[in-house]
Formats: sequence, C-alpha cells, structure tokens
Amino acid sequence: MNRWHILAARLRRKRLAAVASAVFLTSVLGAGPAHPNEPVRVLSARSASPAEAAATGAAGASPAAAAQKKQQAYLRQIGALEVQSARKQSSGLTVAIVDTGVDLQHPALKGRLLPGVNLLQPGKPPQDDNGHGTSVAGVVAALLPQAKLLPVKALDENGYAEERGLGEGIRKALDKGARIVVLSVGLYHSSPYMADIVNRAERTGVLLVAAAGNDMQRFGGKTTVKYPAAYPTVLAVGGVAADGAPERRSSRGSEIDVAGAWRVFTAQLGGGYRYEEGTSMAAPQAAAAAALLWSKYPALKPYEIRSFLRQTTKDTLPAGFDRATGYGLLRMDQSLGGKYKADPHEPNDTRALAAALPLGKQLSAELAGGGDRDWYVLDCPHDGSVKLRLQQLLSPDAAPAPLDVLLEQDGGTVEKKLAASNNVLVWRVKKGANRLRIQLQGAGMEKAAPYLLSSVFSMRPDDGEPNGSAEEATALPDRSQTVKATFHETGDSDWYKIQVQKEGRLRLQLEPGTMRMDPAFAYRRAGSPETAVDEAGEGAAEASASIRVSPGTYYVRVWDAAELPYAPPEGYYTLSIERS
Repeated sequence: MNRWHILAARLRRKRLAAVASAVFLTSVLGAGPAHPNEPVRVLSARSASPAEAAATGAAGASPAAAAQKKQQAYLRQIGALEVQSARKQSSGLTVAIVDTGVDLQHPALKGRLLPGVNLLQPGKPPQDDNGHGTSVAGVVAALLPQAKLLPVKALDENGYAEERGLGEGIRKALDKGARIVVLSVGLYHSSPYMADIVNRAERTGVLLVAAAGNDMQRFGGKTTVKYPAAYPTVLAVGGVAADGAPERRSSRGSEIDVAGAWRVFTAQLGGGYRYEEGTSMAAPQAAAAAALLWSKYPALKPYEIRSFLRQTTKDTLPAGFDRATGYGLLRMDQSLGGKYKADPHEPNDTRALAAALPLGKQLSAELAGGGDRDWYVLDCPHDGSVKLRLQQLLSPDAAPAPLDVLLEQDGGTVEKKLAASNNVLVWRVKKGANRLRIQLQGAGMEKAAPYLLSSVFSMRPDDGEPNGSAEEATALPDRSQTVKATFHETGDSDWYKIQVQKEGRLRLQLEPGTMRMDPAFAYRRAGSPETAVDEAGEGAAEASASIRVSPGTYYVRVWDAAELPYAPPEGYYTLSIERS
C-alpha cells in the first residue's frame, strides 16, 4: 500500500537571495529532509497488510458499514462510542478544514459539505488533489454526523503552501462563519503575520485546532511543537498509540494541550477508506470533541472549551501534565459528562501544590476571594526571561481587582502590584522549575476574579554579547574549538574573529540545537568578500569546505536565516572550528 508522507517545511529560495516562509502538511509517518529550492513531495511508504490493502481499494471496495467497523478501535480509544447517541444528535456547527481540499463526491462527506473556497484556483470548487484533506475531513465526519464541513483548499497537490496562503485560508474560514478550524499543517517558525490571524480568531470566538507534528523519532531532542499549534490560544494536539502510551513519533513540547488517537481508519481520495496515522489525524478528533461540547454549552468561549477538554482527559504516563500528551488523552465521554471548572488547577494554594504553567500556552483560572492564592510552577528549558501576560476577565463596566504577583528568581523574590486588567510582566528565569504566586490585594475581598495567564520564553543573551558587528567580534584563539551561543533577539547575528598565526586549513560547522533554528554563517579574510554557507535548511547543520588560510584576521558571522520578522528560537547553536 502507498501512504501519503507529507512534510512540514518551508520552501526557501536562498540562491535567489529570498527566504520564503512555507508550510507543508505534517508528515504522517515521517519523511526525508527538505532540499533548498525544492518542495517536499508525497513519498511511498511501507507495504500494506492484506487487510489494509483491501481497505484502500477504489470507491465501493470498502462500503460504509465495513468502514464503521474498522473505525471502532480509535473511537473506543477516545471515548466516542460511549456518546454515540449524543454525537448523532449534536447540532451542526461549522467546522472548517484548511488543507488540500476534500473529495467532494466521497459518500462519507457528500451532504455535509458547505460551499467552500479554493485559494489556488479561485472560482473553482475546493476539490482535493492530494488526499490529506479528505482523510482529515473523514475523521470529523465519522465523529460528528451532523457537522457542517467547510473545505478550504489552501495547499496544493504536493501538500505545500507558503505561510501567507495558510493564513489566508484561515481568514476565509473565519469570514465564512466557521466556529472551529482544523489545521493539520505546520511549520517551525512563528511570525507576527500568523500570530495576528490567530489572535483574530480568538477575539471573534473561533477555536483553532492544530496538529503538533510527527518529528520526534526523526529529530529527537531538537524536536518542537510546530506552529500554528504552538501559539498560546491554539488547541495543540499530540498523538497516542493504540496501547495508550505516547506515540514515539509524535512531537513533544510544552505547548501540547491534549492528545488523540494516532492511527485512524478514514476516508480516502477516490471514494474508499484507508488507515492513516499522525497528529494530522488526531487534531480533527479534538475538533469534533470541541464541537460536541459547544453543542451542549453554546455560551462557552474558546478558552473555556480548551480548558474543558484539558480537564476531562484520561491522564497518561508520566502522571500530570507532560510534554508528550499535554494534559492527557482526549475522552469525549468524560468531557460531555463532566462539569466545567472555572479553576481546574486547584488546589494550588501553597508553593508545594503549585500547578503546572506550560510554557507558551494560555491557561484560565480564578481567584475565589481574598484568601485564595494561586501558585504555579514553570519549567524552563534554559536560562532566560519569560513575558507573562495576566488578563482579568471582566464583565462590562466592571473595574479590575487589584492583584499581587510574586515572582521567584535568582537574587530573591520580586513582588508586583497590578491595578490594570491587562498586564505584561518580564520575569527573569533559570533553567528548571520557577514559581510564581497570584493573589488579590486585601484578605477581605469576597468577589471572585477570573483571569487568563500565558507565558512566552526568550533566551538569555550569551556570554559573547555584544558581538553584533565586525567591530564587536568575539576574539577566538587560533586552534580547534567549539563555541556555544544563542540568538536571543530577532535579527541577532554573532561575529567572531580569529587571528590566524600560520598557514594551514580551517573548516567550520554550525549545528542548531532546535528545529526552530535555521542556521547560516559566512566567513572572510579582513578586506576580502565574504562567503556565505546557507544550504541545509531548518534544524540541519551547515558546514564549509576546507578553507586555506594564511596569517591575518578572519571573520565568521552567524545568524538565523528564517524570514524576518520571526520569534527568536529557544536553544543554542554550536559553532565548531577545526584547525589544521
């Protein structure tokens, strides 16, 4: 059997001196690395078992009844069978699928499709020419028979689009009245452009649900959650294997909210059905669960839907919040049968009971009165700073409650008194656990104070700073060595100089510590033009050829080649200098 393997990457036209931010569909099983100036294409994969091969035949080879039987495994895993009656009777919310389009004639989808949008060929229907979008839509259709599906074709037959195309697809979904938008796509860099669109969705009451990515097995410790899943107000969905353990290929990160079933049986392009895998298939499960909740509780806001899903999951090992599955495995039965808690983090009244504050995500909570204290612990991957946003949720014309915030940091604690409804604090943090406390000013206050809390991390400037120009270049000895440093701000570049003492050879290699880094470097002898090395792409090492050197001053400039403006990446790069 052939499987679609669709990478998330960016098409970068480096030899034309332009860096284009691009988005590829999240890989279903993983695939090879991208190459400069060349879009990643669908790949063939493992052979199918006889049972799976029969499931991938032409239209009519796998009737709906047989498909429903094969769907039982993942439906049971996420508690969907227990709420089958509610799923069939739920009101028809509009769920947009921003993807490669859908098979408009597929029996599982016909009758449920709204007039969609084709951004690649305006005026034409959003017919799928890849298959990925059909499979994503098939998961939503299987879980929500009454849902109205809005197909938005923003990606081409290779599963590719530039970031602006993806953003426009989300805008079209919002304009056409979608309540939930499924984004089984991803890229490794954030941008103000996409952040603005994500914020617009939140302001207008639309929930964005996105796949976390499938790169853990390929990239190991470099792996991060992809954007748009990594934005604070997007519901990020990881994957769980059939045995209930975190799927080894599912990307890890503090931004993950919940996890869904990794392997599903779903619609395929051409009218049949097939097995598919990946967080691309887990994301529509979470979207369907959100739609079911909204059908029962139509007054809830997007942040409440996210919180409701997080507080009604089935915990996975390790216990509590973790970077593999977030708050746990999605359970539709528990969410539909559960009771919403305005503050699911209680009890967290003491430092010892501090609740997890996942880095990069937004949480909702409530101070019950003057005697209530909310403690949180933030696990940071490196030394640096965190921008905390604390927003009180006020009724019209209500005045904000005065708050006290205590931040634990090196050198002692810092206390802040907040009088505004929307506050931004900069917190100096260290690698590992960092704690903060929020409470009302005045123990006699009885009125509850609900709030939203989110965090964004920035790396600490490395010890070589400031070295942003040739005049400030960090001096290095004329020998083989390694240098570990960071890009701590947008547009940061680091300069180094070596005073070569004798003739010989020099070789340079630049290794990124995270997939969110697209490293590049250039070298030159003083007074000569520089030679740039920028070929491999994000998360991959760059290396020079062996360079003949003679006594004199040589400069090396290092930077992140992501399209500006971008958020500075979390992590270090390592510059290796080999001298012979």
